[in-house]
Amino acid sequence: MILNIKLLLSLLLFISVVYSKISPFEYNEISEDEDENIESDCLDIKSISEDIRCYKNDKGEVAKIEVRPESFNEKLLNYKTITNIALNYHGYEEFRIYNIYEDLPIDKNYISRLPKTLEELSLSHIDLKQYNIDEIASLSNLKAL
Repeated sequence: MILNIKLLLSLLLFISVVYSKISPFEYNEISEDEDENIESDCLDIKSISEDIRCYKNDKGEVAKIEVRPESFNEKLLNYKTITNIALNYHGYEEFRIYNIYEDLPIDKNYISRLPKTLEELSLSHIDLKQYNIDEIASLSNLKAL
């Protein structure tokens, strides 16, 4: 059973890598040079943490963010135009606590706090538990994982 779950997760990871190269979701990263032209939503999001990368869709709305878990803030859930959240688990801080990437867990109820309107969720270098899978399953609009 554990082998089947690992195989499924490996397959999902492979599909997500391939899917990311041909994704129909197109985003434009908002660079620091464009700050004077950015809508106030993205400026507000970037004011929460310097670590958050903000992307807009073709309508100029904030559609995607990339954030480290320690920078995730409840205020991010108020932006209804965000359809893609990438939680990036990598860097020195985690290595101090964990020996390898695969040991990084996601706390219980962390994913269930994400907006139900979320369409795409990217997770990397984590150890998924059954409660994480159950929480992901509760994201009713999720089209890509």
